[in-house]
Amino acid sequence: MSNPSTSGPEQPPPRPVQYQASGYSPYNAPVAYQLGYAIPSPTGLSVTSLVLGLVSIFFGFTFLVPLGALIFGIIGLKREPTGRGMAITGIVIGGLFMLFWVVFGGGILALILGAMSMTTVSY
Repeated sequence: MSNPSTSGPEQPPPRPVQYQASGYSPYNAPVAYQLGYAIPSPTGLSVTSLVLGLVSIFFGFTFLVPLGALIFGIIGLKREPTGRGMAITGIVIGGLFMLFWVVFGGGILALILGAMSMTTVSY
């Protein structure tokens, strides 16, 4: 008796596909390139403003670090439209910590001067 599923001539197993050097293969498939304009990355001014603003958290008492963040941020706003967010962040952080150190330093100075004026000298 014969098997009904194998009726007919026997088929050889399929051979693997071979690609020629100039033919198409999945490994050297053509890539669809998109042409467009490159977005210029922010240069140093906006990044410098942001870094100086963050550094002014610890070194704001020098007044030079937050002042540098403010100056670089304002210049970065005008020259670098792609770094606008970093420049604004540097301006805000630098300004806040400059204001904080002015108020905090002024309060400490007022306490020191007030304490000195309350002391009496008797001879």
